[in-house]
Amino acid sequence: MADKDGIEVVRTFTPEGDISVGYVKDGWPCMHAELTGPAATSAAMHQLVFKEMEFCEAVVKLYLDKVSVLSEGIRTHRLDNELDLNLRAAYISAVVTYAKSFSEARNGRVRLVADDIFKDDGSGYGDFHSWILKVHRHGYVAHSKKGELDDARTVLLFPPPFMGTNLQTVVSHASFWANPHPKDAHSFLLVIQYVKAWVLKKVKKHIQDIEHGISKVPINVHYAKGVYVTITPPPKPSPEIRPELATPID
Repeated sequence: MADKDGIEVVRTFTPEGDISVGYVKDGWPCMHAELTGPAATSAAMHQLVFKEMEFCEAVVKLYLDKVSVLSEGIRTHRLDNELDLNLRAAYISAVVTYAKSFSEARNGRVRLVADDIFKDDGSGYGDFHSWILKVHRHGYVAHSKKGELDDARTVLLFPPPFMGTNLQTVVSHASFWANPHPKDAHSFLLVIQYVKAWVLKKVKKHIQDIEHGISKVPINVHYAKGVYVTITPPPKPSPEIRPELATPID
């Protein structure tokens, strides 16, 4: 991952399953010391949120680039259509990732607070943020709530008289919202970019505070090859499943 001033952050997996992180400047690995003060920790945690917003931005841009709509913005979603599947999966991932940044945070992570970001300035950003969480995230993507984005019902059909039959048919069906209207996707993109800019401003402020503090202390910079640090190992393996032991669904 390239950074400014020719610095690269190199992450590699060790044979033991740990992750080693190294920093390379102009081709030379650098020794480093992790900063753990409040400003440094907050800057790092806001960087995580910034990366999440970058992901959301890229996904929604991809969606807007690929989506095809009829004149009224209505699409027929087909499960055998690869583009439909990719668009729906991409958009859902953007909604979940965006909402996660405003959800409960633990282990030092940062939780964004909407009231800190969105102002009553007439932009509608705050209203759209609330809408995307209520209707798309809470009402459709993450929870099974009755809403405007899916529908299921069982009906009794009566054939038209000209068919010459009174045979009735029971039909049970479900349908779901496939993809948002491009107008909503574009609004979502603008809100994401606004949040991203707010987070970046926070990061820059913390970095300025850190640099101001460091400038008062003499720092010796050393370069050496092959200097890495081990951080928290990857998550534990997922539980193994045994399909052959599952109770048959008759």
